[in-house]
Amino acid sequence: IPDRPMKKLAALMVPSMLHIVAVVFASLVLCPFVLGSSWAELVPAALMMTGFGWLFLSASLVCLRLMKSRSTPLMEQMIKMVFCLILAIPYGITVVTLVMIPGVPAFMIQLAGLIVNGVIGLACLALATPLLSGNNLMAD
Repeated sequence: IPDRPMKKLAALMVPSMLHIVAVVFASLVLCPFVLGSSWAELVPAALMMTGFGWLFLSASLVCLRLMKSRSTPLMEQMIKMVFCLILAIPYGITVVTLVMIPGVPAFMIQLAGLIVNGVIGLACLALATPLLSGNNLMAD
């Protein structure tokens, strides 16, 4: 087990991030063959999947560190889902606002959504990092 909070965070995140990358890569490889999708359709979808994967992974990590009771896993999963949905609201607001502006390319809208999800995910990780230190009571 790593001794520093950031190393612990990296050790927790890397396996899950590899799963997200595998799903995005598989979709990029398989969708053109199965669905006949073009690259113009795949790249925005890959950006969206990556952004939401990062957001939900960060939110799940924060919820895992905050709610360690494990006495009621159903309630814990429901709270995690609500937390993830709440964190997805800024993405929706950003995308809807940019769609209403005429002349904004769809790729830029997806890129803005990815940036919003990335910033929120980093904020969640910044919140989770102190919880991973051994000095914090909630980290035990």
